[in-house]
Amino acid sequence: MFRNPNYISFGNLLIREGICSEVMVKRALSYQADNPDVRIGEALVRLKAIDLHQLEVLLAKQEVACSNGSGRGIKRLANLAIAKVKAVNDTFDEILEKKASAG
Repeated sequence: MFRNPNYISFGNLLIREGICSEVMVKRALSYQADNPDVRIGEALVRLKAIDLHQLEVLLAKQEVACSNGSGRGIKRLANLAIAKVKAVNDTFDEILEKKASAG
């Protein structure tokens, strides 16, 4: 089987990025061994080592790091950034509406 020379495992990416310690990654792998239907990212979320937003961003970073030039990872990161800006704008709009209706 061909393996992409740019491939980096999700656990190694977390360690490299300083998000999780090697101990936490091993704990997640142990959790995953006991729950084979759970991927390591989901295990880390369940163990409260990372949140869902971090998981999304890290998966996109992994895709970029392992990319063969397809640009999918960059597109995913851009879409995450756009979604975050929209969420902030929606929240801001809600705050303004509440202030306007309150007084």
